[in-house]
Amino acid sequence: MDYYALLSGLIGTIIGGLITWLNTRYSLNKQFKLQAQREELKELKDERIALNSVKKEINHNLIQLGATKKIMDVEKMEYINYKASNQNNNLKMDKWNKHSDIIESMDDFPLTTLQALYVNLSFEISNQMTDKKRTIKGIDQCLKASKDIEEYLKVYHPRQ
Repeated sequence: MDYYALLSGLIGTIIGGLITWLNTRYSLNKQFKLQAQREELKELKDERIALNSVKKEINHNLIQLGATKKIMDVEKMEYINYKASNQNNNLKMDKWNKHSDIIESMDDFPLTTLQALYVNLSFEISNQMTDKKRTIKGIDQCLKASKDIEEYLKVYHPRQ
């Protein structure tokens, strides 16, 4: 038996295996880092989309609440019952319902005003009635929530 050939083959196998292991390890580490970067970018993109979408919905609701307040001021009304007149207040919560799980999981986002706004909007939508005090409060909440989103986007998502 030729021990030299056996030893040579064994050393070649060990060195070849070691080189293969090092290349595989390097490639896998690189792929894991790239995958982590992709996931982080996707998460940031999803957050940006969620915030912009909810901000647009808030602006829509601000317009609706402003129109309601204007009607109340012109008609000298303190209370509107949309159900009684077979009308709708046209307030929306669709984007919040779709994206709230993303927004609520974001670190450092000031949720208090946004959540309070949507609790009040939910009440307005389900009851289809409002008074002047609630309408003014809704306008103020919309303005504050919109400002909070803008500031958050500037700090945490500077490229839009």
